[in-house]
Amino acid sequence: MKKTLHACFAIALISPLWAGGYTPAQSTAPATSYESYCWFLGGGGDYMFDSEEMFWNGHIGYNLSEASSIFLEAGWMGEEDEFTIEYLIGETAPILVTEDIDIDIDIVPVTLNYKYEWALGDRLSWYLGAGLGAANIDVEVEDFGSDDEWTFMAQAFTGLVYEFTPAFEGYLGVRYMWLDEPDFGEDADLDSFDDIGAGVGLRLNF
Repeated sequence: MKKTLHACFAIALISPLWAGGYTPAQSTAPATSYESYCWFLGGGGDYMFDSEEMFWNGHIGYNLSEASSIFLEAGWMGEEDEFTIEYLIGETAPILVTEDIDIDIDIVPVTLNYKYEWALGDRLSWYLGAGLGAANIDVEVEDFGSDDEWTFMAQAFTGLVYEFTPAFEGYLGVRYMWLDEPDFGEDADLDSFDDIGAGVGLRLNF
């Protein structure tokens, strides 16, 4: 009798497997994590308070860890100004001539930067970083021609990052930019350039 009961229980347990076949448990795909994205590409614009001009910039970088990264940034900032010069013409009876001259300055900075982030919540982070590089300064003076020069530059920046999705985020921050004095010869006396700006941008992680 016991053998008969054991056989009945065994048949009852394995009959559903015969009827519908064995279906293994389905494994779910792992959720996308920050570590899935090694590279990022982004860009934005900063309003520079002293020069009262926009600094447009773009960058590409690599995530060293979940919190730290390095990136290469390039940008452009232009400024147009007008100044007045006075000079004498004539030898026997010199005449003082006053003339307004237009000047056009284009600055193209290229920097290698390091950035570190601290999480403030599930989607919000605070970042801090700095970079070193060089800037090409092109100066064009009306009636006098143009010249360009590469000079050393440095910058520091901080702000907030908001993660819309793991692959897409926006940032809001401030930066300090310093450029060494360019050397355009003895006749051109240009001081070093420094400015503070605030800006926004978007970034794609891939």
